[in-house]
Amino acid sequence: MNALKRDLVTMEENATHTELFQAIKGFDRITNEQETRVRNLYENYKNIEITCEESDDIDAKSFLLFSSNIDKCLYICNRNGSSADKILLEYKPTDVTILNENSVLVMLGYDGIQLIDLSILSLSKRMNIIGGSKAISSLNAEVWIEQHFGMSKFVVADERTIKNIPLDFSLEEMCIAESGDIYCSECFGDNIYRITPQGDIFLFYQSPDLRNAVGVSTDINCAVYVAGNTSHYIHKISRSGLSSKNY
Repeated sequence: MNALKRDLVTMEENATHTELFQAIKGFDRITNEQETRVRNLYENYKNIEITCEESDDIDAKSFLLFSSNIDKCLYICNRNGSSADKILLEYKPTDVTILNENSVLVMLGYDGIQLIDLSILSLSKRMNIIGGSKAISSLNAEVWIEQHFGMSKFVVADERTIKNIPLDFSLEEMCIAESGDIYCSECFGDNIYRITPQGDIFLFYQSPDLRNAVGVSTDINCAVYVAGNTSHYIHKISRSGLSSKNY
């Protein structure tokens, strides 16, 4: 782009008005093409959700799931990128979580929750929920979803919610830790909350770098990982919530 600008400056000194006008039109065309490519890249990748879980059905013993609401697909591969495959979805996904070693749950917003059979990489039943939802998380077959200005425990077998925890913040992403606590990021906020199995809500961590966090996850030691949309870092937060490290 800078090279094109330098060329225009040089042409201004030596070219006719007609030649200069044609050059400027060409410069505008190239600029518009580059802006279009950037916008397309942003739209294609801004809504990709990623989760990684253990599974005995995958050669590498663990795998990655990628859901994109651009092409209505769920992508699956080993952690090293091998054995990649995809499952076509009927609706746009907003989140994805592992239910068990053979099943995946995909949140579809206002279109419910899609159960996927990993053993045959095929769609199973689609479950309706009241109202829209964008976030879902599960651990040991316990499933929680974002719903109705709060979060609800969802029973897959009965296709219904049995418990609701009201929230005074807008939930963006959530993840269930091994401890049973649920960690939530605030939509367009800079807070991470911890919600106990009893429904008690605590402010766990706060940083302006976390504004509009786009992902939350935990490890076996209950350290919390948050993708900061403003900072462009992965923030590793200690179990106590008192310290963090950026990657």
